[in-house]
Amino acid sequence: MQDYPFLGWIPEVPQYLQELLRRDGRQGATEICLRCQIEQRGVRGQALYRCRDCDEPDLLCGTCILDNHQSRPLCRIEMWNGQFFERYSLRQLGLVVQLGHGSHDSCYTPQMAPTDFVVIDTNGLHFVNVLYCACTKSGDAGPYRSQLLRHGWYPATNAEPKTCVTFRCLEMFHTMTLQGKVTTYDFYNGLEKLGNNTSIKDNLNFPHTDRYKSFMRCIREWRYLKMLKRAGRGHDRERGVIETHPGELAIVCPACPRPGVNLPDDWKDAPLEWRFLYIVFLAVDACFRLKRRLVSSTKKDPDLVDGKAYFTEHEPFRKYLLTVTDQKEMSTCSGLAALDHANTKYSKGYSETGKGLVCCTRHEFVQPNGVVSLQKGERRYANMDYAFASALRHVSADLPKVVSYDIVCQWWKNLAARLKTLPSHIRINIVLHMYRFVIPKLHIHGHQTACRLTYALSYLVGAGRTDGEGIERAWANMGPVATSTVEMGPGGSHDTLEDHWAGWNWGKLIGLGDLLLRRLLAALEQRSVHKAALKEFSRGQESYVKAWAKRIIDWERDNSQPNPYELPENGLTEAKVRLQLAEEDEEAAKKDGDTNHASDVSPAAFISEGLDLEDVGIAKAEAQFAKLTDAQQMSLMTRRAKLRRGITRLRRAQNIHTPTAIQAAEAWALQVKDSDDRLAELVPLFLPSSLSPAQCASIPSSTCDTEARLRHAQCQSALDGVRSFLFIKTGLISYRKSHVRHQGATTRSRSLLERNEVKIQYHAAKYNMARRALIALLGVESVTWPLLRKKDLRLPEDSENLARRSQRKIRGKKRKNIDDETTPQQENDSEDAEVDERPLDARLSHLKRCREAMGDGYRQISWIWNSAGASGAMTDNELCEVLRVEWSKAYSRTKRWCEEVLLLKEEMRRTLVSFEHKADWWDMQVQGPLTDDEQLSEGASAYAKKQAHLYRSLAAECRRLWGAYASGSLPDPEDPDEVDVDVGLGLLVDEEPEIEEDLNQWVRSDDLCIDVNMEG
Repeated sequence: MQDYPFLGWIPEVPQYLQELLRRDGRQGATEICLRCQIEQRGVRGQALYRCRDCDEPDLLCGTCILDNHQSRPLCRIEMWNGQFFERYSLRQLGLVVQLGHGSHDSCYTPQMAPTDFVVIDTNGLHFVNVLYCACTKSGDAGPYRSQLLRHGWYPATNAEPKTCVTFRCLEMFHTMTLQGKVTTYDFYNGLEKLGNNTSIKDNLNFPHTDRYKSFMRCIREWRYLKMLKRAGRGHDRERGVIETHPGELAIVCPACPRPGVNLPDDWKDAPLEWRFLYIVFLAVDACFRLKRRLVSSTKKDPDLVDGKAYFTEHEPFRKYLLTVTDQKEMSTCSGLAALDHANTKYSKGYSETGKGLVCCTRHEFVQPNGVVSLQKGERRYANMDYAFASALRHVSADLPKVVSYDIVCQWWKNLAARLKTLPSHIRINIVLHMYRFVIPKLHIHGHQTACRLTYALSYLVGAGRTDGEGIERAWANMGPVATSTVEMGPGGSHDTLEDHWAGWNWGKLIGLGDLLLRRLLAALEQRSVHKAALKEFSRGQESYVKAWAKRIIDWERDNSQPNPYELPENGLTEAKVRLQLAEEDEEAAKKDGDTNHASDVSPAAFISEGLDLEDVGIAKAEAQFAKLTDAQQMSLMTRRAKLRRGITRLRRAQNIHTPTAIQAAEAWALQVKDSDDRLAELVPLFLPSSLSPAQCASIPSSTCDTEARLRHAQCQSALDGVRSFLFIKTGLISYRKSHVRHQGATTRSRSLLERNEVKIQYHAAKYNMARRALIALLGVESVTWPLLRKKDLRLPEDSENLARRSQRKIRGKKRKNIDDETTPQQENDSEDAEVDERPLDARLSHLKRCREAMGDGYRQISWIWNSAGASGAMTDNELCEVLRVEWSKAYSRTKRWCEEVLLLKEEMRRTLVSFEHKADWWDMQVQGPLTDDEQLSEGASAYAKKQAHLYRSLAAECRRLWGAYASGSLPDPEDPDEVDVDVGLGLLVDEEPEIEEDLNQWVRSDDLCIDVNMEG
């Protein structure tokens, strides 16, 4: 029963229901108030009242329940009317709240608050009679708003407030909205329904007026005040709140390197091989779901935070955008989300089309001043550049940086020129040899091969196992907020997002202990696994391993060297073969010295023209089944006429080079009726590959050889096209999952996918047609290109994605099996059984699940990704190249896991030091009285001490969790597990006499440096 609690509860439902009904009655209470009898009052009242929020078991009279709630004026009470309990209020019984005095002190000249004074609490909305202090003690009590605040009620306005919200209600909403993304509207309406869950408004003793705007205003002010308080702005004796620095209210990452905070004084003197421990990992990305409609203005709805936390300062950013012209640099690489929106026109009615953000990649903290609003797509680069430079204000210029962005291959190209146009307050000296630009590991699958090699985190020295996708998790957390901020004004939207990012960063901060430990335990295990696997792999390649390792190290020092992870290009493309044939024609013409040929078209040009016409025919064949508009129909007819003219020219050339093709064409025409109505794309071209052996006998063998060469190249080019559009398909699907919402965007996304799918099918059809032609020319035995089936049109998956996918499948199976009914006896029988007597299909299903759990060891990758291409069995050199690349990848994986262990240990050390540094900072805020107000000074001192205790408690908890892992020192060179993988494998290669003096020998190129004067 313990595992299935509902089974034990269902039979008891009647009793539970009866107890609920019992509470709607008086439950045997006496008609005379027992409290009056206990206190021996002369007049004993009638017991008619009970409190819904207190735990008082007895019914009380009006006098007793009033005495009982002098300090609890917001409780909900009910009165027995002789038939049932109905709502009643303490105000109806005469309760008055006196402010400015203690519970046993009275005011001689109280001032009455408005009669419609409403207090919003966690249990609903309440009319309350309030008296302000206006007597001689009012100087100590303060103005009316201070009297309310000291009572724990937050006023909605400064002068003569009529609405207040209790501190506990504000705190409850704040926690609920950060944790569950509850909107202000839903929370307020929920409070209203606690008091009246019907539309009946027959009792004037309960609030029926809408106080939603007042509540929303209190919430915004409360959020801002809490950010100021937690940042210590109330303790600053020199600068006021107005002088808060940009980004000063943000919660910063304690695990990222910060000189002067968590790095040793001599960190710049660390050995070259350990400097990767001080890399700052940053991620840049845009989210197009966080839109905001064109409502209100900054004058009516200003930002309260305005650049003091995560967003950039509003006014400088607005002025900068006015100076930016359209930027229409489109990608030549992939079809990811940012590219789809780069020049979008779907921004009508929106003041902001999204948000751009910078966060630390490894720990996912939103960076101070690292968020900007996006407007029309044409200016998206300007916005992202501004966010990037603004966030870098808070990062030491001496630290090396790795920057990930899903379109970094296009974003960084002209970054130097664009950064020179930034305002002076964020213009910085940025030298690109201290930066490495990468693409996140998931998004990189949507890029072309060159990008996957150049911008891969997996091959970057010092990157560890950083995946670059952490920023996507930050966006996912903000997704539910988008539905409410889209209708807000500029200030309300930004302040709401600021608060949620503060909550996100705080959640990350208190979770670092568990996160870093979990990652370290996994990294230690994987480091051992991959080291052993690499050693085993290397044993079979002893004669090559040192040369392969040297090639990797050379490339890591100088990226202009050959990429060790890239396979040499296999086969010639169609364009290259055509160029070779043209050059051969030209050489033959020079050698013969005779340009007066019977035809102006050479055999190579004749075959090439035939293939071009065939290519057009493939593209047009789909159109005959499509529903076309009149304009599209006219365009199709024009192109068909052009194709017919091309076929006519081909026939003239065939009359010279392949006369038998003319005979075949005439015979085909006689068999087809209504020849004038034939579709041009369905007319056979009768190239040599489509003729019978007897018909080819009279054709020169060089003509057939020319077509065979072109067909081989055509297969290679078609496969390249299939691969490219498969990558684009992955990017489009990723975009749709992350960004597409609503019908219009979904339709556009589906149209993009459909157009991309047409291109995939076009290249696949082109490949299969070329393959059939080769079989006709050379015979089946001589053609090694495999048949391209629909199931082959898929992308390869890396081991991480496969592992995650397998784990999801396993969890899904487990959830599905929860419903299976298995008796204890059956479980014991299955444990003791030695022979599997399940049916064959059940055993096969179990075997499949086991193979899925093992990952890519059992997965068959589509042959289109094989290194040898489709051209057939690999030669010894090709096999060696495949082994080299696979060994290089295994080597890189092992190094990244070794780096990950060291990075995590360093992050643990930095986290502890950061917590202690923050605790010391709070201790400094206690020194001396804050003001002459003793009560204020005591409160400020108490809060500072509490915060210092909090951070020391966080540090103590991390030490308890991590134990010996938090050593706090550089790696031990004598520890075999800490040394570099090269040493562990005995792969040390001869070092160059001089080693470059920059981190990890990153490429230093003077033409890539940005030299911008520092101003402001």
